[in-house]
Amino acid sequence: MLKNFYCRSFALCTFAVWALGAGCSTRVRPVGDPLCDTASAVSLDQAYARYFSATPSSGVGGCAQAGCHGDGAGGLRFTNITEFYAAVVDARSPSSGRVYVTPREPGNSYLYQRIASAVQGQRMPPGGPYLSDTQLAEVAGWICNGAPPPQGGANDAAVDLAPSDGGTLPDASLDLAAPADLAAPADLTAPGDLGPRVDQGLVDLTTPADLTTPADLTSCPGVSSFSTQVQPIFTNRCASCHSGSFPAAGLSLAAGSSYAQLVNVPASCGTNPRVRPGDVAGSYLVNKVTGSGLCSGTRMPPPPSAVLTQAEITTITNWICNGAPNN
Repeated sequence: MLKNFYCRSFALCTFAVWALGAGCSTRVRPVGDPLCDTASAVSLDQAYARYFSATPSSGVGGCAQAGCHGDGAGGLRFTNITEFYAAVVDARSPSSGRVYVTPREPGNSYLYQRIASAVQGQRMPPGGPYLSDTQLAEVAGWICNGAPPPQGGANDAAVDLAPSDGGTLPDASLDLAAPADLAAPADLTAPGDLGPRVDQGLVDLTTPADLTTPADLTSCPGVSSFSTQVQPIFTNRCASCHSGSFPAAGLSLAAGSSYAQLVNVPASCGTNPRVRPGDVAGSYLVNKVTGSGLCSGTRMPPPPSAVLTQAEITTITNWICNGAPNN
């Protein structure tokens, strides 16, 4: 009997606690991301107008500009707030596979990770200026609130807000897409037109960088070692961005990682892989380092870095031509 009494009492207490919690559920935030403890109450309309529109009111941002995410850099395209919401909430980056925005979890949202990263070469935009802690708290606030949809429609100009840091913000713009992705410097996706761009001087037709057709490359002019010749190029010219916990475009070109992430790995746009053994013209890595036939982003490495020399490009194309061995 005593046992039954305690069981009934426990059940009643449990029900009472549940009922009390249910009665004030609109006031209680579930235990979750600690970033939400210091986040600001900001709507998407406010956050987008301040940091992500083509003409950000804060002076930091501009991701929707032409040439960046406005043109689909890194596989992420938006030109207004409605497209932005559809492209990032519960949507995955084509290059990294991570979800751009996971409602109520800014720490697990790839978009937030890239604009808040403390790893050199990973934080967006490359080289800064970066969002301040106060501004990051506003972006986190929208995500912590469940990442609700916009209220003001697709017109970016409909929301006119003052800078969040009292008018002392940097005057440059944030580019999540440009060289790095959320998309990313070496968004090694797929080739478009692989014809030689003689008029722009990007391809020397006397070298293996003649990308007219694979038939032109049936005889490889030289042999390159991946470990002693190709990897040092990646290490010295690419790994400053493409390495670490959050490598640009989700692609690590660090020693020990690069081969597995290049050879026969699909690019994030188009149908060709990053490197197709024996097929220079069918390897999008070559498009990225020559600037020819790009389907997104820009030639790598991006400015202000110097582009690869013809000798470096030849080393890479010789390696691919000979079957891209892991030697």
